[in-house]
Amino acid sequence: MVKEVERLKKNREDRRAKQAEVLEEKVQQKNVDPGNPNWEFLCMIQEYQDTLQFNPLKDGDAFNDHQISVCVRKRPLSSKEIKKKEVDVICTPNQNQVIVHEPKTKVDLTKYLDNQQFRFDYAFDETATNELVYK
Repeated sequence: MVKEVERLKKNREDRRAKQAEVLEEKVQQKNVDPGNPNWEFLCMIQEYQDTLQFNPLKDGDAFNDHQISVCVRKRPLSSKEIKKKEVDVICTPNQNQVIVHEPKTKVDLTKYLDNQQFRFDYAFDETATNELVYK
């Protein structure tokens, strides 16, 4: 009986240690952008983007000449969106791909991202100049 009580006590201490680690990790993630109500989605998006290799379209890159080209340009967040602490959910990791990070919440209130990828002839990020876009 004593061994069973010791085993239960050890399991309880292990669970409490894991819960403390999870809580500490959440506090650290929340401190990335304090006061942002969407901090969980922001952390998930940054985590996903860390796995990507970014290679945006630059001024010196070669262009393919087509009769019809489908191009898209990502705009930066407006000052109104920044004041409302909105999350930037679009990224352009390379010259022909756009990823939309769609924040969603399950029925049990757990949050997750639905990452959708779209391909275009050319995808310009928010740093692209008008000269580059209309070249």
